[in-house]
Amino acid sequence: MTKKIDFFIDRFEGSFAVLLAGTVQIDFPRSLLPERVREGDYVTFLMEINEEKRRESGKEIDRLRRDLDRGT
Repeated sequence: MTKKIDFFIDRFEGSFAVLLAGTVQIDFPRSLLPERVREGDYVTFLMEINEEKRRESGKEIDRLRRDLDRGT
C-alpha cells in the first residue's frame, strides 16, 4: 500500500527546508528536493515498502548472523 503525504515548504534554513504537514515539522535536506522548489510550494511524498530491498537486507542480515554464530 502506498501512503501519500503533502508537505508545505515553510522556509529554508541553510541547507535544510522546513516542511510542514499539519502539526508535523521536518527539517529535510534541501539538496534532495526538486531544483526549482521555493518557499510556499507543496511537495508530495509517496511512501511504500520496497519489498526487493527488504528481501536483500534480510538475506544480508541472515548471512551476518551465520558468520557471528561461526565466530568469523
